[in-house]
Amino acid sequence: MENIDAKKKVLKDLLSRDHFYRVPEYQRPYSWEEEHFTELIDDLLNASKDREYFLGTIVVHNKGGVNDIVDGQQRLTTILILMACLRDLLDSKDFKGDLQEKIVQKANKVDGIPEKIRIEVKDREAFNDIVVPAGGTNKIKSPDFITEPEWRYLKAIEVFKKALKILSQNELENFTQFLSQNCVMVFLSTTTFDDAFRLFTIVNDRGKQLRRIDILKANNISPTLIKSEQVRNSLAQKWEDAEKNLGGETFENMLFLLRLILVGEKPQSDLLVEFEERVFKRNVVQKGESFVDLVCKYATLYNDTFEDFTIFDASPIKNKLIGLTYIMNNEFKSNEWKAPVLLYLYKFKLDRFDEFLSFIELKFLEGWILNQTKDSRIVSFGNTTKSLSSATTVDEVFSNIKTNINRKAMMPGLETDIYLKSYCRYILLRLELLASENDVEKKFKAKSIEHVLPQAPKNNSSWTKNFDSSEMANWTHKLANLVLLSKSKNSSASNLDFSDKKDRYLSNRVSDYPRSVEILRFRDWNPETLKKRQQKLLNDALKDVFND
Repeated sequence: MENIDAKKKVLKDLLSRDHFYRVPEYQRPYSWEEEHFTELIDDLLNASKDREYFLGTIVVHNKGGVNDIVDGQQRLTTILILMACLRDLLDSKDFKGDLQEKIVQKANKVDGIPEKIRIEVKDREAFNDIVVPAGGTNKIKSPDFITEPEWRYLKAIEVFKKALKILSQNELENFTQFLSQNCVMVFLSTTTFDDAFRLFTIVNDRGKQLRRIDILKANNISPTLIKSEQVRNSLAQKWEDAEKNLGGETFENMLFLLRLILVGEKPQSDLLVEFEERVFKRNVVQKGESFVDLVCKYATLYNDTFEDFTIFDASPIKNKLIGLTYIMNNEFKSNEWKAPVLLYLYKFKLDRFDEFLSFIELKFLEGWILNQTKDSRIVSFGNTTKSLSSATTVDEVFSNIKTNINRKAMMPGLETDIYLKSYCRYILLRLELLASENDVEKKFKAKSIEHVLPQAPKNNSSWTKNFDSSEMANWTHKLANLVLLSKSKNSSASNLDFSDKKDRYLSNRVSDYPRSVEILRFRDWNPETLKKRQQKLLNDALKDVFND
């Protein structure tokens, strides 16, 4: 890499008239959380004031007087918010003026220097309203009018001022001098974007300051690939909108699913290497605009399938599809199954989708009950995505995939003390879905699981008359003795005798669940009742939600 300027600089130099900054369009918006603000101010206040304090690295692409920030925008923006807080807390006009000049370069008519804000952020309206003007951090806003990411600025101000207000004016002045004169950043500046981005990648490989998906995004809108700045900005905005719509964590999970869809095998390296070596280099998808478009299409599909469920609006069995997808989405402990679901919908939409979703659900459940390893699960669903990728028709899909589910092998896992199993809640929810008439949309979600026969009944209760010790041991944790609650447990009420428990405890806690409501119709709760109920539930537990 050529033309690189690498220096350690204190903040007073980084925020002098020699440096102005801009956050490029491809960067994500300001996204620091309360924990970041708290950690920063606590570290700064507790740092030794006679030594340098390292704030991190900033990587910039120098574009003739303005530095495009390739890495470090979150921290630099936060430092300016902190300086704005100090400006508005200090009484000294000199300190106020000097801090303001770090945020906004004062006009100098003699030298022909115009007034200029130190950093041009993406969130200009919020920054220019709260940080730039003197007194801006003192503004109080109604929560009804706070937007994203404005509330992040306000949260930073709240955290910083709470920590700083305990300081005297003299202590505030000393802290301001420490911040400006002793706090340093490593400043890496290049005259080409490619060099700046390579530095950015190196820094993040070591420090992991930003997410892999940020690097993936920047890799795909690099000027090397996309010559037009207008197109780059447009693609960056599309990516950013998709991420904002799903939320950062969900969007990142979606990209891992997209990798499985495109590769069809378990990962051999981290996300960046996987896309670079196994997607782009193999021409599975062309790097750049084609990839960004594909990411945004799958982000929309993910939202419509697992968040809003609007993709099912056109189906005559909409309510059943939503009901099953909802409990799968909430209860399945990993996401690999979503890759073939998304790919199927991407290629074939809702054509025979109920059959496919049922297959995926029972396939996951089979692996869960039979203690399939994570790697085996990824391989299994990876093979399914491969079959889907090669299929050109829906009929071919079902001839390619093995649709036989070994229900017999799963049965021992349901017959045992299921309360102790991780899949217990899911089976109970599944049974409720099967019992539902699906005349309206049902999104079953349980607060907790209740034992009808209590786990520790009182010695003088009717429970001890209806069950001997061996019967209690046998039935307490079985499927037949368990119901879902829509409200929190009440440990004292759960030990009531059966008739009282039904009327005073269960009746208003199981009304959301059709199969659980059946319990209210029983006169007695005894071994014979449980035996019949157990057989009925076991017969129903693994039925196909759509066809059986």
